[in-house]
Amino acid sequence: MRYYKKLPATLVTCVLMGAIGGAGAGDHDYGPYPAYYTEECGSCHVPYPPQRMTQAGWETQINGLKHHYGTDASVDAPASRTILSYLVNNAGWKDKLAPADPTARITMTRWFVKEHGTVAPKGKKFSDCSQCHTQAATGNYSESTLKTPVGWRHGQ
Repeated sequence: MRYYKKLPATLVTCVLMGAIGGAGAGDHDYGPYPAYYTEECGSCHVPYPPQRMTQAGWETQINGLKHHYGTDASVDAPASRTILSYLVNNAGWKDKLAPADPTARITMTRWFVKEHGTVAPKGKKFSDCSQCHTQAATGNYSESTLKTPVGWRHGQ
């Protein structure tokens, strides 16, 4: 009889521990990304998490590939449609994820600036996430894979 009285408390504890343990684990894990996305976009830079910019921002990015930050990053029409579909279907919706400049740089969203500041660590570029987020290419941006440069503080 005692066993049955303890069971609910044990069950509640297990459920809570699972919820607590799982809450942080996947918070910054956006991958895996589809192969077509990593092959096209990831061939030049880390494929960015689609959840970190709005639909309008991704549309600006894909529609501007002919002049993508000084490079012609054009892809054929079917690939462009497929990638755009993936990005907008997984895009973030909060205002802080909206691009703050006409080129729709993810590094210029309010969210990014709040998280990273406006000046990249010395010798690094904000556009290359993998310099600090060691597993960024797989979509994992969790704290456990973060390697912040010595002496760098957010917002410097």
